[in-house]
Amino acid sequence: SMQKVPNVIGMTLKDATYLLSSRGFRIRTSGIGRVCSQSVPYGNTVQKGATITLQLTAPKDAKIEKEE
Repeated sequence: SMQKVPNVIGMTLKDATYLLSSRGFRIRTSGIGRVCSQSVPYGNTVQKGATITLQLTAPKDAKIEKEE
């Protein structure tokens, strides 16, 4: 069946994962922080079970431990 993709931009990974998985999508992530982009634009209709890649970014003022 087909499913409409929700807008998860700006959400925490936990919230985005919950929303997408509750609608039957699989999730891949890249980065750390909040969602700044999604591989399938919201409002698009795709096959249930499709994988959506979320790009995460930390807020500018967040302290992130960089691995040396």
